[in-house]
Amino acid sequence: MSDGEDQPPLVEHPARPRPDGEIRPRVPRALVWRVGYGRTDVVQDLIAGTLLAVLLIPQAFAYAQLANLPASTGIAAALVAPVVYALFGGSRFLAVGPVALVSLLVGEAVGSDDAATIALVLAAMIGVVLVLLGVLRLGFVFRVFTRPVLAGFVFAAAVVIATSQVGHVLGVPVERGVPPVGQWADVAGSIDDFRPASTILGLGVLVLLLALPGPLRRLLHVQDGDRGWRPNLVRALPLLVLLASAGLVVLLDLQEQGVQTLGPVSLPNMVPALPAFAEVDWAALVLPAVTISLVAAVTTLAIAETLAARDGSEVSTSRELFALGLSSMTLSFTGGYPAGGSLSRSAVVADSGGRSPLAAVVGAAALAASAVALGPVLSAIPRTALSALIIAAAVSMIDREAVTDAWQHDRAVLVVMVVPFVVVLVAGVQLGLLAALVAGLAHLAWDQWGPTEVARPDEAS
Repeated sequence: MSDGEDQPPLVEHPARPRPDGEIRPRVPRALVWRVGYGRTDVVQDLIAGTLLAVLLIPQAFAYAQLANLPASTGIAAALVAPVVYALFGGSRFLAVGPVALVSLLVGEAVGSDDAATIALVLAAMIGVVLVLLGVLRLGFVFRVFTRPVLAGFVFAAAVVIATSQVGHVLGVPVERGVPPVGQWADVAGSIDDFRPASTILGLGVLVLLLALPGPLRRLLHVQDGDRGWRPNLVRALPLLVLLASAGLVVLLDLQEQGVQTLGPVSLPNMVPALPAFAEVDWAALVLPAVTISLVAAVTTLAIAETLAARDGSEVSTSRELFALGLSSMTLSFTGGYPAGGSLSRSAVVADSGGRSPLAAVVGAAALAASAVALGPVLSAIPRTALSALIIAAAVSMIDREAVTDAWQHDRAVLVVMVVPFVVVLVAGVQLGLLAALVAGLAHLAWDQWGPTEVARPDEAS
């Protein structure tokens, strides 16, 4: 996922994680990427990690807000998850930490009362599910989520994410945990209560995040795969815009006009401790935990496989699931919340020459340094600007290429794309995920037993 800049499609052909053979429990070996790792790779990881931090800093705060959790929780997730993944993950490019879709689902699950504790328990449950999937080597089952199905599901999820933040931008209350149709009705019914200062600032940030990257890339003559200061300036745009919005809040004293800010920013207390598991209703969290586990797994595997195709490497589904699950389990004891694989940050690692998961660890360290050195500045970031950042990131989630290909070449594929899209918008993400599963099975069956298109004589010639 990105922050308002173009990224490669979520999934490319062949977009299916590699099966791991027969089902037999096995704990993946640690540090498999260290083979062939040398001094020059360290330098590349330092560079890639520093650039990664430019995205990680605003995303850690924005996605914590999306999850209905304090900023310290987002920082903890951003610091711990990359370290654990670096120990057991196999992808050289995958950046694990706070991501939009997982954050949205966590926010719907935790509610508002004792949200931080519920998030810890949820992280533990999700971690157990993913670790078991990895140890039992069941990652191949995610092949059912084909590219069109996943594109339709993520497209709808992007609409859900963007809709959830419209109320924050306008400064009006919107009920969480309901489908977008209900949230749009809430916004329409409360439009007279919007806060002008918050709305103008949020919409201004949103316009900049959506409109500037393209012209800036053309002005600087930035091409895909370029390195150097020019593409890095484009990547830094979201952070620069947020810092500028914080400056406006201070200079114009916008807090007096109802603009809410991020508040105190500092390093969280990540001393391992047992959360109050006994005080939480575990039964009520089972369905959300399974849903989030599946969403985190299928999107993370798709991102890892897409980026692995760049250098011809392969991705072990069992290893990725185990590493992601262990990351979430660790976060449950260190004050974080469930993590996932980030498309935008992973693409930055790949595009900037990162060599290993240590690049993401460097990015986490840079985030920690920023929280200490720039705490007062970051605390002035307006929440409406963070909501605008989330909306811009949601827009960039859409796999336009998959939609275009389906429309131009295969309307049957378009149908399996539309099914999860519609169900998510009308009935919510959980039922939408079930619809995606059914649509994926139908798509695989159609590929296997459906009619074969025969070229017309004029095409054959």
